[in-house]
Amino acid sequence: MNKLFHIGMLSGRVFGLDLMRFIAISLVLISHGRVLISPILKDKQSNFTIGGFLGVELFFVLSGFLIGGILIKICEKDGGLNVNSLKDFWKRRWFRTLPNYYLIIIVTTLVALLKGKHLFTSPSYYLYFIFCQNFAYKPSIDFFFESWSLAVEEWFYLTLPIVFIVTFFCIDRFNFRVKTSNKSLISILVLLFLGFIFRLVGAYFTDLSWFIMRCIVLFRLDSIVWGVLFAWVNFYRPVFFKKYSIHFAIAAFILLVHCVHHYWYQYNTPGHLTDFYSRSLYFTIINVAFAALLPLVSSWNSTKYTSISSLITKVSICSYSIYLTHITFSLNFVLALRKSNFPIIKDFDTNAFSSIVSFIIYVIISVSISILLFKYFERPMTDLRDKKNTNSKALKKQYS
Repeated sequence: MNKLFHIGMLSGRVFGLDLMRFIAISLVLISHGRVLISPILKDKQSNFTIGGFLGVELFFVLSGFLIGGILIKICEKDGGLNVNSLKDFWKRRWFRTLPNYYLIIIVTTLVALLKGKHLFTSPSYYLYFIFCQNFAYKPSIDFFFESWSLAVEEWFYLTLPIVFIVTFFCIDRFNFRVKTSNKSLISILVLLFLGFIFRLVGAYFTDLSWFIMRCIVLFRLDSIVWGVLFAWVNFYRPVFFKKYSIHFAIAAFILLVHCVHHYWYQYNTPGHLTDFYSRSLYFTIINVAFAALLPLVSSWNSTKYTSISSLITKVSICSYSIYLTHITFSLNFVLALRKSNFPIIKDFDTNAFSSIVSFIIYVIISVSISILLFKYFERPMTDLRDKKNTNSKALKKQYS
């Protein structure tokens, strides 16, 4: 059994970033699984919706920091992006994310068909395959709704390098003498500005709810770019990045306290989160808060793994798979057990002990499925990507 669920890759990782991923996916699991512990939460159940919000926003910033760092290094090394580096960047990203996504789409489709849903007759269903289900509007069918954040990330992977290429080209075209580092910074600020302006316009000229504004790709790209901005500071200003890590962390704490208080206060008042601030600048504040934690957590390396730190790292490694499967498989499975009057958990909506057991089962299933998915599908896909890169480099060397 241990061998079945064993995954390596514990060495050479930044434990602080793994801890942040662990916290992010834990918040999402708690938020989406709160229905299972309703007897414990009682009338406070709505307060736990903030977990899903905070978890996804934290994932956004972490993605920007890690992927942005890769792109910045490529630009510094090559003086910008060329066709080969762009293709390699996209290939590495999409080998990492698309196989899992499409596998879960297919399985989720089969589950929905077994439940009698008529997906194929809806044009909106096919938008999921090109990540357009929430590009400029909310998903119009009840299907794999949690994938909205994945669409935001995929469009970020597509958009960021294009903005870099266009910005570098425009600067070079007009013969401006600008260093590569500053070209990268300008590119980041351009996308940061555009994403923020799109959201301001959307909040001002539409009556879209906070929840819908949160899910639309056009309004959320800048959320990930804050992580890219801090990756730039880390790469080009490492002394400043480390020297003021505590100051950044204090600022992050203050901003997070404000964001949590604002959410809970707004959520428990009529017409919650409908004001202009909540639908525009509030998203920026929460992303800045999480980004400000990066200088501190990115310097936290664990030289010795304990059972707890190993668990945190393994959950972090499998966090993408957990996110993909935790509702469609784990939560729905536990809810199905409850409907079939399965012993111990059949009264989880009224009995505290049953609710705790059902929640534990939900978490165990989520982690177990994700480990298997990572070990036997996700990692082989990334290994195939790396093998292709190795083979192509070997061929190029052989015939050069």
